Amino acid sequence: MFTNFAAEQASGGLLGALGIDGRLFVTQLVAFLVLLAILKKWVYPPIIRSIDKRQESLDATVKEASEARKALEKAEAKADEILVSARKEADALLARSNDATASAIQSAETKAKERAEQIVADARVTLDADLRKAQALLRKEAVSLVAAATEKVIGEKVDAAKDVKLIESALQHEAER
Repeated sequence: MFTNFAAEQASGGLLGALGIDGRLFVTQLVAFLVLLAILKKWVYPPIIRSIDKRQESLDATVKEASEARKALEKAEAKADEILVSARKEADALLARSNDATASAIQSAETKAKERAEQIVADARVTLDADLRKAQALLRKEAVSLVAAATEKVIGEKVDAAKDVKLIESALQHEAER
């Protein structure tokens, strides 16, 4: 056994000691290098181009997604600004509406009060006029009644003009009391 190993070692050297055939190894090495050259010349370049294209496509997609995200964020910020602005505008419009309503109510109340005062004043004027008419009519009636009573008491007719003067003077004297 040792003799066999020693013989192999002397004939094949280190490769022989490892159980490797030197000629077969060189042939396989040349075949590998030829295959590597063929792969490098015709197979790897299309694969690498395909990988590069795919990487560029992925990079472009990532860039577009990033830009879309930024655009979305800007749109959301703009929408928030618009909503805030719309809320402020609605609040201002509501406040103006409330002010206008309060002003209209106050104006209507003022007009109603003025109208009521005018109606009361007109009623007083009408009442005063009616009162004066009633007093004048009453005075006339009183003068007639007093003249009739005087005529019955005295038994004779006194001058009508003189009767009226005397009665009015008496009535005025009573009114002043």
